[in-house]
Amino acid sequence: MQGTMRVTVSLPSELVETIDRKLAQDQSRSSFVRQLLQEALAQALERDQVEAYIRAYQAHPQTEEEHAWPDVVTAAALAEVQWD
Repeated sequence: MQGTMRVTVSLPSELVETIDRKLAQDQSRSSFVRQLLQEALAQALERDQVEAYIRAYQAHPQTEEEHAWPDVVTAAALAEVQWD
């Protein structure tokens, strides 16, 4: 991290109790919540990237020519094989 900032967040008491039960013996609430936030943000970023990829693919799908190139390459490679 490049630095830290203190952030005050109000949480329902049930949530805090659940966090306390999940804490590792040597782990603070702060580190636990930080880890959860980092994981959640990483998942959100990945989801955003996948959604952007899907939108781009839908906007510009593969052409028939692009779909056909594996067959062309395979046929050319097999044509070079001596089958006797």
